[in-house]
Amino acid sequence: MRVFTCEAGLIQEADGSARCRMGETSVVVAVYGPHQARFSRQERYDKATVDIDFSVCGFAGSEAMELEKRAIAFLEPSLMKAIVLETFPRQVLSLKVTVINNDGAVMSCSLHACALALMNAGIDMPCIPSSVTLCASKTCAWKDTNEVDQSGDDDDDDDDDSALVFNVDPTFAEEEEADCMVTMAFA
Repeated sequence: MRVFTCEAGLIQEADGSARCRMGETSVVVAVYGPHQARFSRQERYDKATVDIDFSVCGFAGSEAMELEKRAIAFLEPSLMKAIVLETFPRQVLSLKVTVINNDGAVMSCSLHACALALMNAGIDMPCIPSSVTLCASKTCAWKDTNEVDQSGDDDDDDDDDSALVFNVDPTFAEEEEADCMVTMAFA
């Protein structure tokens, strides 16, 4: 596990703000509101709406847009379940999430920064969401060449020559090499 640090109250103009670092990954979040909805589509008569603006510093293009879509799809439901939205009917909570540096597990780092910024803003949350990122990759397992299986034949099956290796809190390089990756949120 990489070193995790966080700070709250960095942005004076915001109602709440936080910065979280997981190793070299760094995310800053600013919370504005609750405030009146600008558009009627943002307004719900019985509860607040969470509006997330996700951006990556110094990175643009289709990869950045894909990361933004995935981040919003992950953060929005995770945060909406943790906030008592009924406290602010017809209001909007705006979160501006900025990824300063992405060295892996950016979704987990973003959720932690959002939770801390919401707490700094004084938003009522019955639970604090948390997250973990896990990668799995298939790697070659070293075997003794003199090994013999139960039938007496040399073991030459490719299926037995590899093992599944899991990385918790992976770096960007480990994410790139992984065969699959999952980020889980829980409260």
